[in-house]
Amino acid sequence: MPNDDETLDPMRVALPYDPTAQRLDIAPANREKVAPISVDAACYTERERVHNHSQGWAGQCQRNARTAYNLPAWATSALIAATMTEHHRAMHTVKRWEDIPRGAFIYFDYQPFGHVMVAGLHHAFSNDYYVRGAISVVPRDIPAWRGRQHIIGWSFWTPFGSVG
Repeated sequence: MPNDDETLDPMRVALPYDPTAQRLDIAPANREKVAPISVDAACYTERERVHNHSQGWAGQCQRNARTAYNLPAWATSALIAATMTEHHRAMHTVKRWEDIPRGAFIYFDYQPFGHVMVAGLHHAFSNDYYVRGAISVVPRDIPAWRGRQHIIGWSFWTPFGSVG
């Protein structure tokens, strides 16, 4: 069993998605074009972003998380995404960091826009943690930011269907 996301096959097919999932700001025609990729492929994409700093990700956590799954924009901030997720009763409470499934979105209440990162196997992928604008492999409990933000929860939910 691989112990590193870098060894996973990025071409695995995603689970079926629901193109009729509710989303207020996307026309039905656009919703049908979304084809999220698998957890393996999303983690592979994140690992590639760690090694290839080709794009500035400063302040772009929601964009980083959604594009890892090949999803179009659906919330202007991580806090809005977390609120939408809670509204759909799809947010899970974190009791132990190690219980968060690989590939899940992990939401924090960092003000004013929140923060989201993608869970790896025993870590997470986050922007702006070690270097502003870079994606890094970070501890899931983000100890350097303690006191400035608190965990909201984790989820696989998106308006386009579950990604996990």
